[in-house]
Amino acid sequence: MATPGLLTRSGMLYEGNYTSWAKRMEAILEMHDIEAYTNEKGNLCIFNGDLTTAELPKTTTLITNLISKGILGRISDSRKDDPEALAHSLRALAKPFRLNDLPPELRGRIYSIWFKSARRHTYTFFKSKSISSPKPPSMLLVSRATRLEALPLFYRSSEFQLHFTRSQGEKFDGRATYPVAMMRRWAEVGVKAGVRDLRRLCVRRQYRHPVVVVTLDVNKNKGLAVNFEEKDAVRLFTSEQKESWKKHIEQVEADRQALGLLGEALILAFTSKPELWETPG
Repeated sequence: MATPGLLTRSGMLYEGNYTSWAKRMEAILEMHDIEAYTNEKGNLCIFNGDLTTAELPKTTTLITNLISKGILGRISDSRKDDPEALAHSLRALAKPFRLNDLPPELRGRIYSIWFKSARRHTYTFFKSKSISSPKPPSMLLVSRATRLEALPLFYRSSEFQLHFTRSQGEKFDGRATYPVAMMRRWAEVGVKAGVRDLRRLCVRRQYRHPVVVVTLDVNKNKGLAVNFEEKDAVRLFTSEQKESWKKHIEQVEADRQALGLLGEALILAFTSKPELWETPG
């Protein structure tokens, strides 16, 4: 006999709620005078031999109407016409997906695919804006274990863009102290737990209207690589300034190798020689 009150709780079958759904389904079938029961393991049991010819399609309709599209799409047409086979297959189909039951290699591939969907993370800095940590992908909110395992990969597979500009009413500041101080603060507060795992950092510095972009990549074997991009067709960096940047990167790369640094070298390269960020020209 179904538990009183279950008929008032309607709901679809999804991954993870099979036990409560089976009891509700038992009550609904009983209301339609269709013989069904849940056994000691909580499985919904139906026997075709107990049903009349007219009750067979009625039973499958009642059941499939309360199955989510995700599960229903994985049921073969032959089972949809067979109440006994349909009921027998539902517990396995509604079993929740357990990420941590997968081998680490497969979990790593899942993380990589997930993070590629939102690979670039941009932070725009004004003088009046406080530093905040990057909003983690929803995958990292599944559990503490998942976060600890996947967070390094999140930093390694992402590009972080730091855009230094000015808000309306702020005066233009061409001094180097502003972006350097903000970058250091971002490393200390925004990505403190993942600095070592950073692999690509892009800094966009607005000089009045034109914008210059300096991108640094770090690879354990290939070392540091720098790339310059100048917006608005304005040549902001002279060849001498670019050469100064490259010599600086070479020195940081030597320090990186000596100290065994990785992502830390990106922050070091961008902040250890402030004069490189002075207003060009």
